[in-house]
Amino acid sequence: MIRKVLTIAVREFKATALTPAFLISLFFFPVGVFVFGFAAGAISLLGADPKPMTGIVAVADTSHGSVVENALRENYDPENQQRRHDAEKQAADEAARESLGDTGFVSAFLSEEQASQLAQKSMQVRPPAEIEIVAVRTDDDIESARERVTSAEYLALVIATEPTITADTEDEQAGRYQIFRRPDMELKDLDDIRAIVRRAV
Repeated sequence: MIRKVLTIAVREFKATALTPAFLISLFFFPVGVFVFGFAAGAISLLGADPKPMTGIVAVADTSHGSVVENALRENYDPENQQRRHDAEKQAADEAARESLGDTGFVSAFLSEEQASQLAQKSMQVRPPAEIEIVAVRTDDDIESARERVTSAEYLALVIATEPTITADTEDEQAGRYQIFRRPDMELKDLDDIRAIVRRAV
């Protein structure tokens, strides 16, 4: 009885599993799933254009030489930003050319321009920011700037004072600063400003 069942099972297996159609589908199904997933991911990345950071950043910097204000002005200077953007874009283009040259798989689905765009987005190459730096000096100006941040007129307010910037590195006040941000400000934009301020202090 068991032998008959096994004989029937083996015959059925040979009749279905060893046919060319089954073997072809066995190979192409996972390949198709992978290709579909790759194409969908690439299309979603290509469709989402990164937006530049735009707005007004108020800076209350009472330090000698206004190191924080100058660092922000230098970083968001249009020419400096364009140079950085061009260098990042060139690096992304080189990465795209390498990926096209290393394997024919990518080039089968993406043009060189699409591969470049995909590389730029995966490397988070953003357009240059359009930021205006406004210096605030008095307490009244700081309070006014804070209200403008809350009302979304300003993007952010950075407060850095002389004691925190010139403090000894062992002092708990050393390198301290405050950033007030607009409620809808993107976290990556806040991280950009925070990184510049940290380098300055």
